[in-house]
Amino acid sequence: MKLNFRPNFEKGLILKQYMLEALRDYPESYIELLYSNMGDGIITGLEISVVGESIFCIKPGIVKNQDKVYIFQGRTNLEFSEGERYVYLKIKEEKQIDGIKYKMDIIQTEQETEEFLEIFRYIKNAKMKEYTNINELFLENRPTNRIDTSYSKQSIEGGNTVRKEYFILYARKIIEKPNATIRDVAFAYECMNGIYNIEILKSYFETEQLDNETIFQLMKKRLSELELTLEKKEVQMPEKSKTRKTIIS
Repeated sequence: MKLNFRPNFEKGLILKQYMLEALRDYPESYIELLYSNMGDGIITGLEISVVGESIFCIKPGIVKNQDKVYIFQGRTNLEFSEGERYVYLKIKEEKQIDGIKYKMDIIQTEQETEEFLEIFRYIKNAKMKEYTNINELFLENRPTNRIDTSYSKQSIEGGNTVRKEYFILYARKIIEKPNATIRDVAFAYECMNGIYNIEILKSYFETEQLDNETIFQLMKKRLSELELTLEKKEVQMPEKSKTRKTIIS
């Protein structure tokens, strides 16, 4: 039986090794247990903003990579580079005599790689901004000068999915549709509040395959279905016949 121990630090007590071990192990065990059922990806944070004309600011966050949870504490400023770039969180473990040192850096490269955890990518030749319309993601040639997190993974219960900002953009489009079903609207409000479980996506999209590319294809398909149904309804709606006036003399 493994017993938990919470140390009591009071004045006059002698600091012992097992007290320090408990102080080390308790938070680590709690974090591992808290996120044990979640997939690899960004759990929270690591939002990107643009500062001035040439700087990305990447905020702190929590990520899960290869089943390990890491806390990225540093706010990082990253200078724009011209052309196509990929931005990753590089995690490196260094074993030392007194423990394991975790080094985390934000790096940008000219080449795509699966070695590190992707945060975003971009192609710069003008002013940078975020996606504001989900339809931009459905274009064969996407617009440049966007903070593109569509290849990044959001960690949720049971797996991972696309970042939450894209579900919000999708939800806004759904709510605009007057012919959206109750099921669509319910899912849209779920998107606004945040998708936290993979089973919600499996149920709504009716598929087990939920990689980022498939999710965007299914979003596009559903919005197209609603648009097509609405167009047919408008065409088939008969014009109201004019009532013939009767004159009584």
